[in-house]
Amino acid sequence: MKIKCTRGGNAEGYLAISQYEEKILKYLDQLDSCIEADAKAGRISEISDLFYWFGFDTMGDFVFNKSFDMLRNQQWHHIIIRLQRALSLLGPLSPAPWLVQVGFKLIPPVGVLKDWFDMVSWCEKQMRERISVGRALREKFCVMFLSR
Repeated sequence: MKIKCTRGGNAEGYLAISQYEEKILKYLDQLDSCIEADAKAGRISEISDLFYWFGFDTMGDFVFNKSFDMLRNQQWHHIIIRLQRALSLLGPLSPAPWLVQVGFKLIPPVGVLKDWFDMVSWCEKQMRERISVGRALREKFCVMFLSR
């Protein structure tokens, strides 16, 4: 992946982006291994799951500096399951987004609302850890976006 930095010729930007190439390739190898294992076993690959796992593992590594390990474990991470359940609220209520905010304030956090708040809390914790680790490692590229 060759990306030319156009903002002031910043060499650090190119180096930061090139480090993510290695991360992506690691997950592409895992995806390839999953598909190959299914082919050798004569199984049909659940390609939608595999692509979701690839996407979340990659994004988790970029944002939280740790993977959800769904490709490696061949199963959904518990927080992604909560995310999916929590997002089920938004579909029917999307024409009235204000209603979601009213519900968040008035309805006790049980069921799907509990999943939402647990997921948000988990993400906040992961982001705080990531920012502190990123600063310690001088990962300017990622911390710059997370700290804003």
